[in-house]
Amino acid sequence: MATVYRHFASVGELEEALVWNRFTALDDVFGEPGPDQLERVLSAYLAMLIEDALFERVTSRGDALSDRTRTLRDSLVVRLDECMRAARERGELRADIEAQHVLMLMCGLAFAARNARDADPRQAGSVLLRVVLDGLAPSSP
Repeated sequence: MATVYRHFASVGELEEALVWNRFTALDDVFGEPGPDQLERVLSAYLAMLIEDALFERVTSRGDALSDRTRTLRDSLVVRLDECMRAARERGELRADIEAQHVLMLMCGLAFAARNARDADPRQAGSVLLRVVLDGLAPSSP
């Protein structure tokens, strides 16, 4: 245990370091832009959050404890914002929601899916994601 604390000032910083690879994996999911990009990214992000409660805890913190985590999370917000902007331009996304809010919403969905009684978390997550994606669509005139 003493060795760990030589490298990390707190348990929180250790937790952050343990999930850095998740940010990298998610960055790879963005891939090519296109009409399915937003759903593809949010689906992958939600799946990671459901599988890894630590990743959810780290990404839902108000402030990152390490500079690297802050940089990774800021990059995720920027990439998602670009993806959402493209979806708005195609008329697929309402204008009054921000990337940071969507990321926090996904953390809430992951928590709900993992804690749903008598339900497979992945299946529950899929249903919840569909509800959210339908709600993010612009309303019909």
